[in-house]
Amino acid sequence: MTIEAPSLVGDASCPAQVSLASGARIKFSIPEPNEVPASAQLSIIVGPDPESPEAEGQEKNAEQYDPNKEDYVKESNLKLDIAADDLKTFVNQTVQVRYAINSESGRFYSKPLMITVSQ
Repeated sequence: MTIEAPSLVGDASCPAQVSLASGARIKFSIPEPNEVPASAQLSIIVGPDPESPEAEGQEKNAEQYDPNKEDYVKESNLKLDIAADDLKTFVNQTVQVRYAINSESGRFYSKPLMITVSQ
């Protein structure tokens, strides 16, 4: 199963450039692969080994409650983020960023996106 890499919101270059000067959260856009079940939870992970990430963002559900349908539906245009402070140890480095999919059938990882972190 091939799961496409995330992309940095507002930066399509590779490696993408991330500046920690703002102190805000760094946002990533998640492609809509069929491999992401609606009941899954997703999170951004940083580092070369996805099974032992050096930093991880908060988990987010792939589904949201839709009051019009009175049911949960898979969210389109998924965005995940990680705190800029979590990336401070990577200043002046290029690191791998992936997203993890936690579902009933296991934990899966996307292809990596290379980002260069600057102060």
